[in-house]
Amino acid sequence: MVSFFPRRAHRALLLSSVAAAVLVLGTAAPAPVWAASARSALHDGYSRLVFDFGVAPKFTASVDGNQLIVRFEAPFDGALSPAVMRGVDGYLSNPQVSADQRSVTFTLLKAVQLKTSTTERAAVIDMVEQKGQPAPVATATAPQPAAAPVAAPTALTPAPEKPAPTPVAQAAAPQAAPVVSDAPRIKVNVGDNGTFTRFVFDWPAGTNYRVTSADGVARITFDKAGQFDLADIRRRATKSIGAVDAATNGSATEFALSLPPNAKLVDRKIGTRILLDVQAPPNGPAGASKVTASLPAAAPVQVVQTPQPQPQAVAAAPAPQTPPPAPVNVPPKAPVEPLIAPPAMTPVQPITLTAVQAVDKSVTIRVPTAAPAAAYLRDDQLYLAFGAPLAADLTAVARLRSRVEPAQLQAAHGSLIRLTVPAGLIPALSREEGALVVLLRPKGSGRPDSAVTVTSDAEGGLVTLGVAQASYPISATDPDTGAIWRFIALPQTTRGIDTPRDFAQVSLPRTLAGALIVPKADTVDIRVTPSAVSIGASLSLSQIPGRPGSVKAYDFAKWKIADDAFLETRQRLMTAVTDTDDLRRPSARFDLAQFFVAQGQYADALGVLEHIARMTPALATDPALLALRGAVRVMREEGTQALPDLSDKRLDSDPEALLWRAAASAQIESWQAADDLFRRAGGIPETYPMPMRAKLALLAAEAAEKVGDARRALAYTDLLARPDAPMDARGEADFIRAKVMLKTDRRSTALPILDRLLTSDDRRIRAHVEPVWVEEALKDGRIDRLEAIDRLEKTRYAWPGGSQEYIMLKRLADLYAQGAQMSEALRTLREAVTHFPQWAEADKLRDKMTDIFVGLYDGETAGKVPPLAALALYDDYRDLTPPGPRGDAMIQRLADRLVQIDLLDRAADLLTYQIDQRLSGVEKAKVGARLAVVLLLDRRPQDAVAAIDRSDAPNLPADLQQERRRLKARAFMDAGQADRGLSAIEGDVSREGELLRAQLFSRSQNWSEAAATLTRLAGSPSDRTMTPEREGLVVNLAIATALAGEPGMVARLRADFQPLMAQTPSASAFELLTGTTRQTATIDQTALAQRFTELDIFQRAMADYRQKMQQGRLSAIN
Repeated sequence: MVSFFPRRAHRALLLSSVAAAVLVLGTAAPAPVWAASARSALHDGYSRLVFDFGVAPKFTASVDGNQLIVRFEAPFDGALSPAVMRGVDGYLSNPQVSADQRSVTFTLLKAVQLKTSTTERAAVIDMVEQKGQPAPVATATAPQPAAAPVAAPTALTPAPEKPAPTPVAQAAAPQAAPVVSDAPRIKVNVGDNGTFTRFVFDWPAGTNYRVTSADGVARITFDKAGQFDLADIRRRATKSIGAVDAATNGSATEFALSLPPNAKLVDRKIGTRILLDVQAPPNGPAGASKVTASLPAAAPVQVVQTPQPQPQAVAAAPAPQTPPPAPVNVPPKAPVEPLIAPPAMTPVQPITLTAVQAVDKSVTIRVPTAAPAAAYLRDDQLYLAFGAPLAADLTAVARLRSRVEPAQLQAAHGSLIRLTVPAGLIPALSREEGALVVLLRPKGSGRPDSAVTVTSDAEGGLVTLGVAQASYPISATDPDTGAIWRFIALPQTTRGIDTPRDFAQVSLPRTLAGALIVPKADTVDIRVTPSAVSIGASLSLSQIPGRPGSVKAYDFAKWKIADDAFLETRQRLMTAVTDTDDLRRPSARFDLAQFFVAQGQYADALGVLEHIARMTPALATDPALLALRGAVRVMREEGTQALPDLSDKRLDSDPEALLWRAAASAQIESWQAADDLFRRAGGIPETYPMPMRAKLALLAAEAAEKVGDARRALAYTDLLARPDAPMDARGEADFIRAKVMLKTDRRSTALPILDRLLTSDDRRIRAHVEPVWVEEALKDGRIDRLEAIDRLEKTRYAWPGGSQEYIMLKRLADLYAQGAQMSEALRTLREAVTHFPQWAEADKLRDKMTDIFVGLYDGETAGKVPPLAALALYDDYRDLTPPGPRGDAMIQRLADRLVQIDLLDRAADLLTYQIDQRLSGVEKAKVGARLAVVLLLDRRPQDAVAAIDRSDAPNLPADLQQERRRLKARAFMDAGQADRGLSAIEGDVSREGELLRAQLFSRSQNWSEAAATLTRLAGSPSDRTMTPEREGLVVNLAIATALAGEPGMVARLRADFQPLMAQTPSASAFELLTGTTRQTATIDQTALAQRFTELDIFQRAMADYRQKMQQGRLSAIN
């Protein structure tokens, strides 16, 4: 499916996007800065503002007219977030940071007396209210430092109260990367994958990106602003990653990392996640130890502000008359309790824990602090959170006989200690003499004495804990999963969460004392008052005063305006956002989002909708917000993210929501579901803007074409034949029309359309037309298979990603297989399976890869692939080996081929893998015997013995057991351990066993026993038949008898066999061996022994083995 993005030519829209970005995000100046943060708190009669630098800072604070000016010696890099400004509410507003980041200017709202101080880590400014004094006013000489607006509590900046009297051209000075305090925090996972290091960037709403590398540094640039926890990434990075860094300029983000030597990069996108693989050993040598990420500042834009006419001079159509809203009875507000502010910075208190253990193994641990506490037990891990900064000496606890394994973990606004509870003990808590006592004893409930009351509204959007005197939330991270933890500590040790609770936005696990809040999103708001803890909010767009009933999510018609009214309308809506009260502000923002959607400003619209959800968490699941956000994501080609929003059951009865749900289903290529939904939704509203109608018509046409409804597909493409339809949408409609023609036997009509589109100026159209054109050209014989492969390979690299590349990879694999290019076919299929695991056909492709792979060794193509090439393919794709007998047979066929070309060591490796990893029982014993034969032929007798031992199994068939003993005996013989070989075949009286025994006796120079064994093999002298085999046995018997040095035995042998041997080719040898003593004494004893071992009869067994292997029948050995 070709992506379609509307283009807006009017210059006002370009200016609006830049202006909106400046208004919403603000800017900040460059320069190296100290790591810093800010916090604040309201107190009785004064407000405190603290700038944390980590070291004692040098600063000044002064009042000039109605401005408070704070100047620093070092640059300030902190964010004056909405939470910071709440702590100075009523005292300060409108924070602005100077261009050099060395001063911050606030508007002073009341008369105050400044009191400043410096701690070891921070600058502290107390503003003491001067009651009865008039509010300060601006002075004519108030200094105006060059400043950049800091992100305000709302996402939008109010309009100026008075328009400029004349047009003024303002060229924005070049700005450095702004500090985007509300940019999303991006989760980054780093993993050691054995041969490479993988980075996974999980963007909440997805983003485009590009990867470059030069001079040992890789840079991945994302098309959105984001924040990374670099300390966490550095901690989890593998040894080979020398350094990482990140930077943002407000509209893009760069992540940089130093590359190990000779590293290669592989990147791909799966849904909203972006994967970057650094292909180098994770524990190998690292690259540079320092790397710097940098992005150019946003390009300066010349903005011309036109004078805004006075209201009476506006020449515009009168606004439609709407009746005033019905009066709403709003009950009087109850007195609002003050919020518990973050604790002021206090020195860390050193404490020493004491511990004793009783005879019954009970443990008593005393924590000397009166700070409020919370306790959470998970499995055998007990977490103790305290509402004070503590530095705990855990030595005494660590020395206990039972392993309690104490550790202090990182926490903010308090402290966190972890203990391991020994098996059989249950924790309990108590207070005594300003200390918390932890009892670990054999008996107990493991539950709090009394349960904290937990209530929620109907939708779970507002959760309330009924606790008094609660601490400010203590922030920590789950050491096992990385989840966010917020502990609520209490002065009492008897109250906790008795029953685990799960809500839409948070989970509350069982606790022994206090509470643990586990947010499910970063936007969960926890508010602590003297009498309760509130989590989330309770509000919906349909319940906002003045807007009774449901909110119409797709009311785009009311935002149809002239092009030259865009800036004015946007400014009016932004002013409405800032001027309204807190309760109505989400509704005003929703209007602004609708306006942005209607004007094609989808990124701005999504930002506003996300801000609504972030500032008012209960609205994150509001049906109107879900419906509009889903539509925005469809227009941004983000069907995967859109579908969950649009699938909310509360939207099932809204035809327009079904229309957008259908579009999202089409974008994820769920064609049947999309077509069904398009039918249920009906037509596309004429009130939608043309770019939006074109997008929906194309998706509906493609869904109809995919399910085979040619009539409906052509009807939708006809909607785009009108002259006001976008040009690229018309090109895509022609492409869909051509595909319909091909399916309905109108090929002569379709081919000219394809030929024309193949020369289109639109690269996207060409990339999607090419595969269809190639198929038709193959049918006509206009191109051959190799040219088809070449064209498809070029096209998939010209337009990578999505179903288009997936389909081309499948087709390329077929074309390679047709030409017996099995290596290329496997490579192409592996790319399809690896890069597109989400496709339903991925499992079928894996099966197809397995079939091709197995066929290389046990099919029609087996003989066409040279053994060395077959081995290389096995090494590359051994993970495709199927389980069970099919895979076992495949491996043995490959081993056969390796033995044929005398690659005995590699054949042995394959068979070793089988007996160690794949086989058991009788089959394992059989393959173990084959492995022993290969090792014997490779002159590795000790390894052959080990192979027999390692493949042993109970209850083996007698013949297999006997063969394995003989192979083991032969291995002992080749290793010079004939006595162990004789033990291995003890009791084997078969002919093969006797022959091997005679050979073993000869190796140990035991000629008498060798002669006795050969006597049994030679048979009775009364048997007057003589075969070549018997002839050889008698000659060997004569040799053994001669070497035994017993003349009597020689004489008997001569008397028994001389008449028979006289008629054989060995007559003279027999005569020499059994003649007179004088003749026998002249024989070289060493040569005689060698002659014994060289006789064919003793080499026949191994010769048979070798012959079977050379014929490729190793598996025929047993």
